[in-house]
Amino acid sequence: MRTMPETTTHTQTDAPTHELETEQFRNADWAADRIQATNAEPGMGFTLNSDLTEWDTAEGGYIVTVTMQNVQELTKQDILAFYTRYESLIKKYGLKLGAFNLENADGVDIDLNVRVEDKDRAVELGQQFNQESVFDANTFDLIHTGGRGDKTVETPAEVRQAVTEAL
Repeated sequence: MRTMPETTTHTQTDAPTHELETEQFRNADWAADRIQATNAEPGMGFTLNSDLTEWDTAEGGYIVTVTMQNVQELTKQDILAFYTRYESLIKKYGLKLGAFNLENADGVDIDLNVRVEDKDRAVELGQQFNQESVFDANTFDLIHTGGRGDKTVETPAEVRQAVTEAL
């Protein structure tokens, strides 16, 4: 009997879920509104759950960016391409996808984030990932970490290792 090798790509069981989630996001008016607001105003942004629905900040905690990609003008296609690149990690570790229009920067960053409960741990991770700040979802403040904002990991393998060590 032949067995199929394990892969990190979509299987037959999760392909319909992927298609449904991405199609719902493509058609979501709220997503178009958030993208438009984020493009238009420095300091604006939003965070998504692993199924591409909008994250409820009432959950609280601290959001720490693991890696990011900068785009001049954010689109749904940019978000979906970034999501697809890291989807297996997003699903496995419950990572959050976000977009943020940084003040004093060109364009918008699409972020791959971890959410943690402890402020000290969030700051420690922010420093580890060389982030300028982490987002406090309890107060909507940015907590500066002293980093420069340059990404320290990028490939899915590097992100997997970093997230495994962080969580």
